[in-house]
Amino acid sequence: MIPEQKIQFNFSSTPKEGYVSMIPGENDTIPRYDHVRGFGFVDQTCAMPPRQVHLDSIVAAQEGYLIREAEFREDDGEPVEHHNRYGLCFRVKVPPGAYNVQVRTTSDQADMVIAISGMNTQALLQTEFWDAAKLITNQTRIQIDDRQWSYNYVNGREYIDIEIEPKRLNCIVGISEIVITRIPQKDRPEHQLPTVFTLGDSTVKSYIFEEAPMSGWGQVFDNLFDPLQVRVINYSMGGRSFKSAYTEGRFNDILMTAAHKITS
Repeated sequence: MIPEQKIQFNFSSTPKEGYVSMIPGENDTIPRYDHVRGFGFVDQTCAMPPRQVHLDSIVAAQEGYLIREAEFREDDGEPVEHHNRYGLCFRVKVPPGAYNVQVRTTSDQADMVIAISGMNTQALLQTEFWDAAKLITNQTRIQIDDRQWSYNYVNGREYIDIEIEPKRLNCIVGISEIVITRIPQKDRPEHQLPTVFTLGDSTVKSYIFEEAPMSGWGQVFDNLFDPLQVRVINYSMGGRSFKSAYTEGRFNDILMTAAHKITS
């Protein structure tokens, strides 16, 4: 468990001050997750249902821990995001709260997919707005710079999973550093209005003019409130379940926005 505001992991063979070194065990065994120690590699992610990864295929190298996949599981008829390209998953025990997660990789971002605790990274990269009218911006987009990946995430479990999948067969991908920093909650200024967030599917969605006469209760829900006393923001979109709202980052954006009390 994180005892302070930041914890740093070094997967390379060169020690770094202030980092926890991931040193291979006897016979080059990979450090597996241990609940007491609070970190290590696992053989399946916390996605629902769990996604299998290849723990025994990970190897330690000078630059970090690497993996190469000779085959993928790509079921006919299944969406691309449901295909399993296996890869590796590193788990860190942390209490519930908001965190900035930084991942430094051993290869270019174009070669891999990085995800956090079962979320869909491709959706996180592509989503600029959460609503059809393009009024609600995605406040928690992924930041990518060369081999550095960063994302603000609200954790509701007792741990965070960092997942890396290769995009192509026999493409070597890996991890060299992980830094997890707690994000403190900010108090809402007295002059700033409290906010009510709504989240649901097509029955709650706010429809645009071209979609009339369809409408959802979410687009009139704000009429029940005094706009001088409270703000109402509708994050709903058609075809969403609570699971998909989580995996695409929609729910996380609400939690991060509420935690930081962001004003428009």
